[in-house]
Amino acid sequence: MDRKAVKFREFNPQTDNWDNYIDRLNFCFEANGILMDQIKRANFFTICGAQVFETVLALITPKKCSEVTYEDIVQILTKHYSPKPNEISTSFKFYNRNQKSGESASDFIAQLRTISVGCKFTDLERMLRDRLVCGMNNKQLQYELLKRDTLTYKDVVDAMLTSESAGRDVRIIQGDAASGPPPAEPMDINAVQQRAPGPATTSNVRLCYRCGDRHAGTCRFINAICRYCKKKGHIEKACISKKKSLKPDIHFTEKEEEEQLNGIYVMKGDDRVPPYEVQVQIDKVTTRMQVDTGASFSLINERTWQAVCSRQPMALQPTSLRLRTWTEAPVILLGRISLPVTYKNRTRQLTVIVAKGDGPNLLGRNWLEPLEISLKINFISNNQSSYLEKIVTKHNEVFKEGLGTYRGKPVTVHLKPEARPKFLKARPVPFAIKDRVEKEIDRLVEEGVLRSESYSDWATPVVPIVKKNGEIRLCGDYRSTVNLATEPDTYPMPTASEVFATVAGAKYFTTLDLDRAYTQVIVDNDTAKLLTLNTCKGLFSVHRLAFGVKACPGIFQRLMTSLLGGIAGVAVLIDDIIIGGTTIEEMFNRLDAVLERIKNAGLRLNKSKCKFAQTRVEFLGFIIDAEGIHPARSKVECIWNTPAPQNVQQLQAFLGLYNFDERFIPQKAALLEPLHRLLDIIFLLLDYRLFCLSSLFGIVT
Repeated sequence: MDRKAVKFREFNPQTDNWDNYIDRLNFCFEANGILMDQIKRANFFTICGAQVFETVLALITPKKCSEVTYEDIVQILTKHYSPKPNEISTSFKFYNRNQKSGESASDFIAQLRTISVGCKFTDLERMLRDRLVCGMNNKQLQYELLKRDTLTYKDVVDAMLTSESAGRDVRIIQGDAASGPPPAEPMDINAVQQRAPGPATTSNVRLCYRCGDRHAGTCRFINAICRYCKKKGHIEKACISKKKSLKPDIHFTEKEEEEQLNGIYVMKGDDRVPPYEVQVQIDKVTTRMQVDTGASFSLINERTWQAVCSRQPMALQPTSLRLRTWTEAPVILLGRISLPVTYKNRTRQLTVIVAKGDGPNLLGRNWLEPLEISLKINFISNNQSSYLEKIVTKHNEVFKEGLGTYRGKPVTVHLKPEARPKFLKARPVPFAIKDRVEKEIDRLVEEGVLRSESYSDWATPVVPIVKKNGEIRLCGDYRSTVNLATEPDTYPMPTASEVFATVAGAKYFTTLDLDRAYTQVIVDNDTAKLLTLNTCKGLFSVHRLAFGVKACPGIFQRLMTSLLGGIAGVAVLIDDIIIGGTTIEEMFNRLDAVLERIKNAGLRLNKSKCKFAQTRVEFLGFIIDAEGIHPARSKVECIWNTPAPQNVQQLQAFLGLYNFDERFIPQKAALLEPLHRLLDIIFLLLDYRLFCLSSLFGIVT
């Protein structure tokens, strides 16, 4: 019986499911009475096909086919064709699986059960019940099911199948020739209560001012609170106040031969994003143009056209193209012309439209392909955005306002053996900021950072620093007190190159900023007395790590490195954290792990300074994206805007600016050689002047 050969089709890796195939094959062996391993192996190699056979040979090398058992072969191919799915990724798919438009209830249930196999839920039927209710298209049935106190998975399945069958029967009874499942989006439940069942007529469907969609009956957002104006009765999508606040500055509506084309919007406001501009040469005249993917044609203003004509007179050709503003006011066009346009060493003969006035120069879609201009769009899908919101909500404690407190042991700053206490008097505070300084001291006392003292062996004068927003940051001038008497912390700081190597190859990035980094770490009582500040309101001991103490950066770097160690793609430099991932899901998983550890440590983040799921971020003064690192525009502008050096100190500072971005400057040494030579000459002249003075007064140096 065991020698019997079976007939079975080959396995197609492109279309077949391996798990189902091998299960059916095992049943085939069982039906034919094939029990011996050698006979199973021989039959499998006979029927599996040439492609699978070659795959087996490659996977078992250096072994031969006769040296492995049938069970070994099945196990090896299962790992190859059906690898174990990631539990988190599969659960993410399960939670976001909704019933598709036109998909029957039975198909939706079957697909959901298939996805749930890799989720390893402890209570599968409860998870299926919840997902079916939340993901179904039949909103009326969903409403009815949610009203029940007790609801099982079987109740939901029966209700979905019964409702679908009843809907089909109603259509047949009413004489509807169409067959199949009922519409995916049934009428509103409130509308059902107001009129008899049946398909909505065109006269009943209207544009709703509450939600902005067309539907019949009472809108389900009648009691909703708008997230923009906070008023009841509509949602943000249909908010009139929001639409009025977004007054467009420019909107070109383009028409040519009665064809309606797309346009652009340029909004005004504090959160206005600057336009994406490129520099091109139009007939050898350098011009900056705003890239407008909504405009079908490229357009320049009258002033730019006059600059082009200044080189050589040219005549414009008439055009039938018509442009209109947002208010439907016509834009006067002077004509069109074909000119050579150069962008990054690529020159093409292109058509440009000339408009009267001094509006923006627009680079439209007709120039993108000829000039090979590619735009990088930074976005994440709705599902990914929803998943990000879940992660942030899960760790909402990390983003709460208020000072965090590190839950580890208090930190100690060690004194040198020969150190002696040093007491310095308080420095006078300008009257213009004295009130703000005193309020900041009171606030730090309330948070537990400072504590009033009547006596102290150590005292460091306080230095108030005014931030850009006008707030005060109090720092101690520890250079002449604590820093002279304490041991430095020698923990190595990661270099920028080490940070970039950690996130190399990543395509998605998240940057996190710790709120008042050092201040979240408690120090012991001896260190608190050592860090005592002498202020305009008296002595205050400092019970958190303080800015300005030379040992603090090493202490805090050791703490953060230990806290986030072991998470791939994560780099930290004191209070700045960057997380990278080759996929958005990988980056989200690493972000979840980082936030979990920060939450357990009791630390807090400044959410306003955190950037989530970006394809391009600025970190440590550089721009990082999938292509590598680039100089930050702000750093380049500092070099461009620096005035000509007038003395030695200014010249040295100017050369230091170049050193920051030296990796991006080709032939830097040759470029800056005259400035370094000038610096050498200045130092030589200073030495010669000192020699002359020494000789004049008889001083021996």
